[in-house]
Amino acid sequence: NMNWDAIGAVGETIGAVAVVVSVLYLAFQVKLGTKHSRANTQHQIVQDIQAHQNILKENPNLFRRGYSGLSNLTDDEKVVFGTYFADVVSTFESTLRLRNAGLVEDTIWSGHRAFMFALLQTPGGLEWWSEWKGLFSKDVSGYIEKALAENDALPPPVTTSVKYFGAEIEDQNAT
Repeated sequence: NMNWDAIGAVGETIGAVAVVVSVLYLAFQVKLGTKHSRANTQHQIVQDIQAHQNILKENPNLFRRGYSGLSNLTDDEKVVFGTYFADVVSTFESTLRLRNAGLVEDTIWSGHRAFMFALLQTPGGLEWWSEWKGLFSKDVSGYIEKALAENDALPPPVTTSVKYFGAEIEDQNAT
């Protein structure tokens, strides 16, 4: 009788150890999964910003003129400029939500925020924002409005900080 009790106790101990090891393993896997998720999310944000920068590279004249004011653009160019800014703000909105969920590090967040506000604070960017802000969610448009109103640690407009972004150049396509 005593042997069966001892065997039962050993079995229970082995079972308890197995449960603890399983729980620790699962915790490790969840932590690893979270790290991978954060890394993938941040990588995607960086790729989105690079895609936005590539659009700027492909259309420097259009954006230089647009930064100065929307009246410097044709209607077709306003569509390009406007949808570009809509993409930038939409990506920023996603980054804001991911940051609030703890999936984006502060360095990625602050860089993306600086990029978006540096573009948005140009005369053309502010003009675009006044026309389009109603198309974004209230929490994001409220965040942007508050930051602009309070100049909440905002970078200078890209046309001020990077002089050649504000340089007027002649449109070679216009004749």
